[in-house]
Formats: sequence, structure tokens, C-alpha cells
Amino acid sequence: MAIAPDGIWLATAGLDNTVRFWSVPDQRSVAMTRAEGVLVSCSWGAAGELAVGGERGLYLFALLT
Repeated sequence: MAIAPDGIWLATAGLDNTVRFWSVPDQRSVAMTRAEGVLVSCSWGAAGELAVGGERGLYLFALLT
């Protein structure tokens, strides 16, 4: 789990191969995507991108709002 620097977005990466994006103010999931293999970590970058690490490599996501 990682909270974006602006505090508005939360991201979760899970053992079910999914990355979910959550709106903190609305307390709801707004997007989900699947990756290959189990995901074990995630971290937001300064420009709003999300890096996700998994057993098959590193994924980089940009949340378009």
C-alpha cells in the first residue's frame, strides 16, 4: 500500500496480481489493472507515477485524472 504525496490517492498491490487505485476523499476504488505474477510492493514518485514491484519485474503506472 502507498499513499500519493498529495494525499488524495492510495494504491494497493496484491497477491491477486492486481493494482488498485483508491480515492481517499471518496473512500472508493476508482481503477484496477492486472499484472503478470504476484505483486509485492508499490511506491509513488514525485511526478505522480506509481512504481509496482512483482515477481515478474517492475511496472510503472501513470494515473490520468
